[in-house]
This record gives sequence, structure tokens and C-alpha cells, in this order.
Amino acid sequence: MRTLARAPSFWTRRLPILLAALFAPWVCAQPLPVEHLVGLDEYEDVRLSPTGEYLALTVPFADRTALAMVRLSDGQQLGSIQHGRGIYIDDFEWVGPDRIIYSIGERFGRLKAPQSTGELFAVGVDGKQHASLIGFRAGKGTSSFSHIKRAKSESVFARLVAPLADDPKSALISVQDLTGRELPFSRVERIDVRTGSRIVVATAPVANARFLTDHANRVRFTWGSDTDNVQHVYQRDHDEAEWRLLNDESVSGRRMFPLAFSTDNRTAYLQVEEASGPDGLYTVVDGGLAEQPVARDDDTDVHRLLLSPFDGSPFAVAFLDGLPRIEYLEPEGELTRLHRSLQASFPGQSVLLGQASSDGRLGLIVTHSDRNPGDVYLFEFASKKASFVMARNQRIDPEQMAAMRPFRFTARDGTPLNGYLTLPPGGPDKNLPLVVHPHGGPIGERDEWRFDATVQWLVANGYAVLQVNFRGSGGYGRAFLLAGYREWGRAMQDDLTDATRWAIAEGIADPDRICIHGASYGGYAALMGAAKEPGLYRCASGHVGVYDLPMIFSTGNTAGVRWAQNYYEAAIGRDDLESYSPNRLADRIRIPVLLTAGDQDEVAPVAHTRAMDKALRAAGGKVTTHVYRGEGHGLFVEANRIDHYRRVADFLALHIGPAQATAAQTQAKPD
Repeated sequence: MRTLARAPSFWTRRLPILLAALFAPWVCAQPLPVEHLVGLDEYEDVRLSPTGEYLALTVPFADRTALAMVRLSDGQQLGSIQHGRGIYIDDFEWVGPDRIIYSIGERFGRLKAPQSTGELFAVGVDGKQHASLIGFRAGKGTSSFSHIKRAKSESVFARLVAPLADDPKSALISVQDLTGRELPFSRVERIDVRTGSRIVVATAPVANARFLTDHANRVRFTWGSDTDNVQHVYQRDHDEAEWRLLNDESVSGRRMFPLAFSTDNRTAYLQVEEASGPDGLYTVVDGGLAEQPVARDDDTDVHRLLLSPFDGSPFAVAFLDGLPRIEYLEPEGELTRLHRSLQASFPGQSVLLGQASSDGRLGLIVTHSDRNPGDVYLFEFASKKASFVMARNQRIDPEQMAAMRPFRFTARDGTPLNGYLTLPPGGPDKNLPLVVHPHGGPIGERDEWRFDATVQWLVANGYAVLQVNFRGSGGYGRAFLLAGYREWGRAMQDDLTDATRWAIAEGIADPDRICIHGASYGGYAALMGAAKEPGLYRCASGHVGVYDLPMIFSTGNTAGVRWAQNYYEAAIGRDDLESYSPNRLADRIRIPVLLTAGDQDEVAPVAHTRAMDKALRAAGGKVTTHVYRGEGHGLFVEANRIDHYRRVADFLALHIGPAQATAAQTQAKPD
């Protein structure tokens, strides 16, 4: 197979025209680079219909999302659906040859970011026969929603479990009652996607449960946890069988995550935590867990299980040990040969195979990389021909973007750590201004090889960017994750410091031009780094950060919620939190600080930012603070994202930018 060119296609030219009748066009005249990075994507998600005749895709607009259905043969839009201002398509899936089920998110009050409502809707490929199936708006019978009166309004949260290929009129969904328990028990129901009528198929024996079905659409696994955050996994052989316990985390000391079944439905594949080292891919055959993994990396967890586009059975495992690596379960299988050929045709990118049409003729290929937000191709399996459909962000030229370079070093206590270094392309790789960019979370989150608009923006402004998967990050096994417990401001912060000093020792970073910038926990780490390591950084920037650790227990959307309080007790602790709260250490921060936040943030309430600002001013510090009205934990409005990117760029330029380098060189010259 030849290497395929990424070029403007019929679809990228056609789609804005197709949707113009429904929406005022979004126009960005001569956009600056920042608009290139933070502007609306061409699409959010795309699915091929079971017959291979149609594409369904979600198209973002400034104040809503449209779900559009397009005929492949001529590019004709057959229908679309949207719910008005402030409502966004959350997820969708074909449930038959000409019908789609989908969920929505909605902006509530002044909160900009949409929150999932737990409702499910269905619509035909022509945009007609629109039904509100389940949720608080079900059965309303208005012109915007369902004309079908059999569904009734309910206080529940529903999500799709699986479409039913043998019954296109039905689907399996999970349902949680939103009244009563803090963490409700879930059940699986079979729903008629025309009328909304439902029958119960399975009830989980554990709270807050998720489900996995086999290829015969039988609910075979369920897993979840109660307010103690201890995971339980159950399995059964068929829909009439009793659930039996496969794993109790409190006994085994590890968690398990069911992923997929083989075609014979006898073998299930699970990601399983190990006592030490990374997670492995295990099988459960006829109810028994295998003693040895079928696939396991030396350093990193299973990143993704690759499934057959024809029957959904696993054929490969993806690991993210720095760069992506694929391990094939059947090294000489036909699908293995196909995927290897596609990877060779798209060098430097990851290739994902979407579900094929029911006759096996057509499928979608999605490619992406650290420099490419994503491209979609239509693939003909018989001829091995791929045709470019659309780019997620056609304003981005991957050839002009910067590559992420994996690196590895050893922390002061001997712990091996991994991260990514991104340098401005085409320039020097030594003595650069550096931005240390800690990720959020922190527990279980990680930096990974993918397109990151923030990183690309910083690099475009001339900075090297250092990202570190400090202890507590996900992707490196249970022991590494738990090593971050109660290490806020301690060992996790030391890991960032050690990585910064590594970049200096390697000659990459100019020691006089280093700043630290992050969001959420990354904002905490930025300010904590400024307090704990005087002289290492020249400036610090925190966005939607948490700066007063005791406040975490009493503010935000988890205050008083038992499972959240139990988690914070374990992950952060309660002892001596003031000593590791940046706002209590403001007198140690002698470098300029930029603080930004959203006034409707329920995760890291703006009270954290205001307390940090007040403490810095009282200590005589140099602080600039900006609060975005109506925004939550992150910036949803494009104008606010643009403003924030520019504020950060201006702040960095003032303290470690080109002018600062010139000044430093002038000072270094002899008289």
C-alpha cells in the first residue's frame, strides 16, 4: 500500500455548505495561529452506518452541536438534528441501518461547559422520527422532542451499553435512578428505539456499575464500587445465571477492567493490575482468570485494545511506552497483516480501524499523532483503497507542528520517570527557554503522545516544553500510581524539580529562563514549585488551580460526598496540609505569578484562586489574576480560550522571552 496524502477533500469542502441552512456560519477571517489551535474542529466524532451507505457525524458550533447524516455516494445531507442553544451531542451510535441513538450534554445556569443529562434520544437518517426515549424530558411531546407518548419523564441517568445487530429496533442501555442512594445501583435494560418502552435484562450487584456484553448481546460482566471506592468485579455465563464474584480489590489488592470477548464468547479479555510493575492483559476462559498475561509491557500499562472492524474481537494491544507500540495477538493473522500495512502507509501515526459495514466492504480509518489532531479515511477492504474524508482541524498543517520526544531519567530516590520534551521545530536544541508543564489530575492522569494544543502553542512561541509523568500518574502500574498518595508538594513535586534539573544538566534549558505553567493540579504544582524551589523558576502560571489543600474537603461539587471524602482522605490525607498549600507559603514566592480561573468552577472553586491572589498581595508578591465569568473547570468559550492563550504567551514573553535572553547576554558581556 502506498503512503496516502492528506489533502482537502469533497467532504471538507461540502460540510459547511450542507449545514449552512441550519446554522449561521462560523467564520474566522485570516485567523492567527492561536485561532488555528483553539478554533472549532471540523467534526467531533464520526460513525459509518451498518450498510456503509451513510456517515453520521457531530459538528461543533459556538453554542451547540449538530448531528448530521450524510449519504456517501453523492455527499448529500439527508438530515440533521440539534436541540438549540446550549445543548451538545454527547455520544451517538447507529442502532440499525437507518436509525441513531444519542445522548446530550447541556449548559446549566452560567456554567459554560455542558454537563451530561443522562437522557437518550433516537432519530432517523433523514432527521425524522425523532424520539426522546428516556430521561426527564421523555414523553413531553413537543416539536423539539418526541411525539411518542409511551415514554415517561424519569429522574434517571442512562447511557448506551450496546446496539443489537440482530434487532435494529432495540438497544441495550444502563439505567441509574437519581433518587435515594448517593451511588445508585445500575441495571441493564432493552429499549425500543422507536417507542422508548423497556424491559430489565440485568441488575448489578454493585453500585455505580459498568457492564460488558458478549457477541450474543448477553450481559456477562459488571464492575463498580461503593462509597469506600473498593472495586468489585462480577461475571456470569448467560442472562439467566447468577452473578459470581471474580475480584474484590480489598482482598486481591488489584483492580480488573473487562474489555472485550473473543468471537466464541468463551474468552474474555481484561486489563489487570499487578502487585508491581505495569498492568497486563489477561484472559478469563470459561470463568477462570489465567495465571499469566497474554500481553504485558516492561514499563507501561495496556493503553488500548484494538478490535476487529468485522466482529469486535481483539486482535492487538497498544502500549504507550513513550511512542506507541503494537503487539499483535495473532502475529500471522490476516487482520494483523492489514493493520501492519496501514501503519506503514501512515508513517509516524497511529491507525485505528472503525467498525466495518455489515457486509464487510467498507470501514473507517482514523489516524492521529503528536502533530496531527486526526484524519478520517473511508477504506475499501477488498481493494485496500483508502480515500480521505476529512481532517479534525484542517487549519493545522502537521508538517509545521512540533514532535514530542520521549525521555527517561531517574529521580533523586532512584525512581525511574518518563516524560516528553517538545522543542520548536527547525531551531537549536540547546540552551532554550523552557516551560515545565505538569499535568492535572493528578492521580491516574498522565501526559501521553498525542496532539496537545497547549503544548503546540507554547512551542510556536519559541519555548521548549517539558512534561513529566511524576509518581501518581496513570499508565505505569498500580504501585507507581499509589506512590503518589499523600505526596502532594512532596515527592510528586520533587519529581518535577528533578526533571527540570535534568533538562538543565542536558544543556536543553537555559537555567535563567525557565517557567512552570499548569492547570488544575498542574496549577497547584506550578505555585508549589515557585514556593519550594526558589531560584529554579523565573515565573509561575496556574489555571483553575487548587492552592489551599484543607479547602478541598469543604468546597466544590464533592464537599460532603462520601466517596469523594474517602478518596481525598486516602490520596491527600489531612495531616499538616497547610505546610503544602501554596497560599500558606506565599511569603516564599518571589517570582511573578499569573493566576486564571472560572468563576463557576465546581472542581477547583474560584475561592482557591482568590485566596492565592490575596496571600501573594499580602506578602508583597507580583501577581496578575483574571477570572473568566461563567466558565467552569476549563475554558469552554472559544474567545476565552484565545484570551487565555494570549495572556500566558504575553506573561512568558515578559519573563523568559527573547527580550530577556538579549538582556541576559548584554549583562554577560565584559566591560
